Amino acid sequence: MKAVFLRAWNSSTFTTWGNFLSSTLKLVIITPLILTKLGVDGIAFWYLLMTVHSLSMVLDFGLLPTLSRLISYAFGGSNNLRNAGTSSKSEFDEPNWKLIKEVFDNTRILYLFVTVLFLIVLSGIGLFVISDFINKIESGPYNYWLCYNIFSVSLIINFFSKSYEAVLIGVNKVSLNNRWTILLNIINVLLMFIFLIQGFKLVALTSIILLISVFNLLRSYILVKRLNNSYLKSNKKVDGLNREILEVAWSPIWRSAIGILGSTGLLHISSLVYSTMTDAVTLAAYLFSLKMMSAIVQFSKAPFYSKIPIYSMLRARGDLDELGNRTALGVQYSLYTFAILSFVLIGFGNGLLSAIESNTNLLETEILVLMALVFFLERHHGMHAQIYSTTNHIPFYIPIIISGILNIILLVISLPRIGVWAFPISLGLSNLVINNWWNVKISVKSLETSFLKYARKSIVFPTITFVGLLIIAYYFNAQFSIFTYEIFYTIKNII
Repeated sequence: MKAVFLRAWNSSTFTTWGNFLSSTLKLVIITPLILTKLGVDGIAFWYLLMTVHSLSMVLDFGLLPTLSRLISYAFGGSNNLRNAGTSSKSEFDEPNWKLIKEVFDNTRILYLFVTVLFLIVLSGIGLFVISDFINKIESGPYNYWLCYNIFSVSLIINFFSKSYEAVLIGVNKVSLNNRWTILLNIINVLLMFIFLIQGFKLVALTSIILLISVFNLLRSYILVKRLNNSYLKSNKKVDGLNREILEVAWSPIWRSAIGILGSTGLLHISSLVYSTMTDAVTLAAYLFSLKMMSAIVQFSKAPFYSKIPIYSMLRARGDLDELGNRTALGVQYSLYTFAILSFVLIGFGNGLLSAIESNTNLLETEILVLMALVFFLERHHGMHAQIYSTTNHIPFYIPIIISGILNIILLVISLPRIGVWAFPISLGLSNLVINNWWNVKISVKSLETSFLKYARKSIVFPTITFVGLLIIAYYFNAQFSIFTYEIFYTIKNII
């Protein structure tokens, strides 16, 4: 029993799942309180803040995965970052701590620059989006502005703390990083629960987020300093950006930035624009549905993304057979997780919301089904993009520019005509044009295997499961909702 516990304790996959589970506590415990304790305006504003938070993750511009990948190369023994992503065998087996330190120093400088840029973006969102929302409501503008300012400070602190997280991920301390994140998530949920039960509103919630962000920065700093290496403990001042590291990192960073902004970034930006076009009731339903679907996407990443440092090291060592087997298993588990959670949301979501007397609802079942289908395909090609990115070549900016432009055109044409239907339709069609298949093609080619062979190990059975569950959830949605409602009230009466 002890051996099993220690294995889970030190497993990057189990602790990543634990990380997502602790984040899910916020959905399970805090979301019902948000939906019942806050009015429609408060709910819409809260999920508007959550959209800004999601956008902040996008505006990382690929720094975290790129720089942690370079650190993984050095940790795998490479002393030449320019050639680390090739399929040649590494000449060294020991971690190159001197190179890790150099990448880390440059990581902090780059994050400082991007943090300043992010501050400018937050100011623009406040000026155009938040002010527009506040002008539509009748009372409490001061509190809403105070909430946004507190929330913005917390985002800036979290943004800079990523420079330390890149090191922890790069040296394969994923489980250690996750364990601390789990602890902070639990503290966050407990504080929010207590304050909401006591009748506190948005100002208290955003203040808690600020407090947790400060603790997160401190713990990340301490964990990096406690790594048993003299290079990382050194306080030697950095003269400036290392030109060689910047040249190696620059190409994947700017290409990742375009890729992220053209896909996930566009989704969140369009949501912020949509907030200026609709009322609080419709906005709350859409943002809440998008948040739930995004949470499913994030949770389903655990089996795959927790192994990215290992994938990078396998690529650096040229072990393509093992890389292919491990990534196929990660893709399979990730898509199974997405399929099951989508079924739960679509089948039982609205029934549960009715049972707790929520002040908002999910979108119509048909829209949720379409959103699930679009995100399932996006999850698949997104993982293949990560597989190919272990080569440190990021060519995805070209197809994403194409799909991004097409997405914008479709949104501009369809949003005024069909409302929220425009979001999944535009995203789905633009991805089908190129992203859904091109990412997979070059990824499989980099693994030096065939598509059919890799598909049998990765996507075939999860797809069959997903389609089957989606059909069941769609046709039996009403029955599931009634069942959920009755079960909830039975339990409530017993308690």
